[in-house]
Amino acid sequence: MSSAKELNLLFVDDEPDTHLIYEVTFKKVFKGIGVMATITCIESADLALDILNNNDVYSGIVVDGLFGECWKVTAVANERDIPIIVYSGSGEIVKLAEQKGITTALKGESSEEFNNLVQDTFYRNRTLYN
Repeated sequence: MSSAKELNLLFVDDEPDTHLIYEVTFKKVFKGIGVMATITCIESADLALDILNNNDVYSGIVVDGLFGECWKVTAVANERDIPIIVYSGSGEIVKLAEQKGITTALKGESSEEFNNLVQDTFYRNRTLYN
């Protein structure tokens, strides 16, 4: 597992245009609180499963709804106790994720709120008990 000052985050989103935004934004967001973040971005649930099955260790995962394919990734994250956020433009997927007890964010809402949610889920709440 990563130390409290280093995070290895996996972003799974089928819109490749968002990958650079995630990388730049979250490296900057975490650097601002003294945390070095490595951001890996991939385009599908199947690629995420390949990476996770190769025993790569992640501090957290953000997964798009992927037209319902996100459940493959959430299942593995739950098995391995990896914090996960379902970040989708589909209100239906967000609602289902919430019913399953998964942290969620609806795309299109405040980017500041999403940034805070990512920090809270993958860093602040995890380091309170270290």
